[in-house]
Amino acid sequence: MSCLFKSVLRMLVLLSVPMFAGAMLAGSPKNAPAQEPSFTKVKALPFPDVDIKQVSLDLDQIEKQTVLLCQKLGNYPPNIKDDEDRQATYRQWAYLVPEARLHNRVSGGNERTTLLLIQLYRYGHNLDVAQSGSEAAILLEAALKQYTRSIPINWEASYFYLQTNPENAPKGEAALLKLRELLGTDKNLDVERGLVFAYIYMQQTDNLIKQVDHCLALAPNDKMLRDIKNAALNGRLFTKKTDSAQTAVADEKNKAMQDRSDENTWFKNFYRTHDTRPFAAFWDNLCREKVLENSQSSLPMIAFLSQVIRRDPSLIKGRMDNFENMSGSMMNAIVAILWLSDTGEGRAILKANNLEEAAVRPVPEISSHEITDPSALDFCWGWFFGTGDTGALDPIIATLDYSRYAGALEKFKTSKKNDEDRDAAMKEAMFGAALWSLQVNGAEDQKIAAYLEKNFHSPETPVARKTYIAFILSKLMPERYKLNITGTKNDN
Repeated sequence: MSCLFKSVLRMLVLLSVPMFAGAMLAGSPKNAPAQEPSFTKVKALPFPDVDIKQVSLDLDQIEKQTVLLCQKLGNYPPNIKDDEDRQATYRQWAYLVPEARLHNRVSGGNERTTLLLIQLYRYGHNLDVAQSGSEAAILLEAALKQYTRSIPINWEASYFYLQTNPENAPKGEAALLKLRELLGTDKNLDVERGLVFAYIYMQQTDNLIKQVDHCLALAPNDKMLRDIKNAALNGRLFTKKTDSAQTAVADEKNKAMQDRSDENTWFKNFYRTHDTRPFAAFWDNLCREKVLENSQSSLPMIAFLSQVIRRDPSLIKGRMDNFENMSGSMMNAIVAILWLSDTGEGRAILKANNLEEAAVRPVPEISSHEITDPSALDFCWGWFFGTGDTGALDPIIATLDYSRYAGALEKFKTSKKNDEDRDAAMKEAMFGAALWSLQVNGAEDQKIAAYLEKNFHSPETPVARKTYIAFILSKLMPERYKLNITGTKNDN
């Protein structure tokens, strides 16, 4: 069977460039300042105050899914585009909370499960879920006393206290100073920037300017830090007692978040609109943030961009037609994009740069793609959003067959860690990533949900795979699908 992903990697190896590797796209919380809750006209969502008796996800799976939720809920206000998106995100979040709560009870409240639950409660607060903020506060206070030297617990404390109420800023400062002590350095930029925002909330001008200067010594080109310092020196930072960070930083932060939300919307809807007008700004941002040079984020963009320029090859000019001043990793990505675009313009550029093999190599069908690495899942998603071709979903759905490796990640911790153990653990990770990504994207895109439904009813779909498709459909269409687990042995 031909493998598109392997072809991309093989071509890159021929160019003596390291293979791409990575996992599902994931966000990470940033110490960006938060506004006071602004969803004042949105009715609070109900807290999932239910107790389950048996978990359906292991701890590794819940953690992976929580990391993905961070992209939308890690900051306040959350990265939610409309009410439909809000409801879909809430359903995903509300499913994880009872699971995490039961794991925490069973573990006796160990550090790992406590941290996970605090994160989910904080995300619920950012989503305006009733009671979630108070649950996070209670659990966090207890965790800080029990796990005083826990780096992740103190990180979570800094996020929570700087995202809730300016009155909590001293607690945020304390958590960040504790992180300084635990990390043994005052040069961790995330910690040091966090202290800037804490001093903004606390309206401590002298400490703020001193801290900004310290951060600028670490990151001299940080425009936001320079703007904050100028505003503080000119007396424009604390115009009112209630202004604090909002007046100085929130507008810029919200604009950046809105820009990112707009980019994400364009990315996920391109196959419907075929609108290439946002491409220039999208490309500029990718280049500025060096996304194509980052092994963890390049593959979905390579797949997506190749299909955008396949639709409009004129977008190549001035962006991908001159390799002279490109870094090796950037050129590597461009070569892959041009090859995958399968355009005459792209192949001509490859030939002009003596990349004859890439210029003549045929591009395999996306449906023949094999998922041999978690990053290959991202590649398929990038292709789908660039084309709307449901053939890109076939390899992702087929990865659900790796459910037979359930438990391999846990066993790996005490295994001999040989190639067989690693392969099994990797396949369980790929299964979990495929399951979650199909559910998340299916909640946002009816075409994906419909294709899952088609696979569920197909007589060619293996029974074991159907079980997990049914699980996803029960989350996407609870009014139509309900999963009933029986004790029948499954030979598939």
